[in-house]
Amino acid sequence: MQFPRDFSRRHAFLLAALGVGAAAAVPATYALLSPDRGRDLDLDSAPELRLARQLGAYVAHFPRDGGYRTPERAERTALAGAVKDILGGDLDSAESRLRDVNYRLAAYKLANSGREVVEVAEPTDTGRGWGRIYIDLSRPVRWSVQIPHPRSDLYTELIGADLFARAPGGVLVLAGAPRDAARGRTADMAHRRLTVFNAVCDVLAARRVPALQIHGFADDSSPGHDIILSAGGQY
Repeated sequence: MQFPRDFSRRHAFLLAALGVGAAAAVPATYALLSPDRGRDLDLDSAPELRLARQLGAYVAHFPRDGGYRTPERAERTALAGAVKDILGGDLDSAESRLRDVNYRLAAYKLANSGREVVEVAEPTDTGRGWGRIYIDLSRPVRWSVQIPHPRSDLYTELIGADLFARAPGGVLVLAGAPRDAARGRTADMAHRRLTVFNAVCDVLAARRVPALQIHGFADDSSPGHDIILSAGGQY
């Protein structure tokens, strides 16, 4: 994929995601989850999804100020439950849960590969900033990629989209607002528990699905390095 011209050391990234190749050999203790359609998603007529383009446009329209509301417990539970239903093959139940919080389930075919994926997203922008989830239905789910700071960590949504497109059997969890979108850093998905982002990641962690989280870093925080790989502890 092609990144913007200013994608350079000035905007270097922590790419724990370079370990994505390891997802091809998931330990036997990890559950391989094969979502069963449960109903006809009409994938033959599903539109093509150019994920990097779609996520780039989505993030580009984040408001400069505001655009995030902390979800209530019932709202977090509904969205996490919908993801759990999708992984378990109960798409009807997932759609019912999503309707309760004004989200919807849409089917797509991934550009270039034709892989079947579903998108969990708001039909229109509500200013809540809870993000989106993409789940590959073509293979057993065996890895996930998390993007907690879109726009704040430049182009991380594009890296996540590229990884999701390259490695089958993935789940992409994307935050829906910059990390500084709300007071008290309540929109910082990497450091807050009472979020849809965290609730969905908890569902995946409970199933021992390996996670790759993409962050950015400034040149002066690690001089001489373009990429940092971390196991998740403080660098």
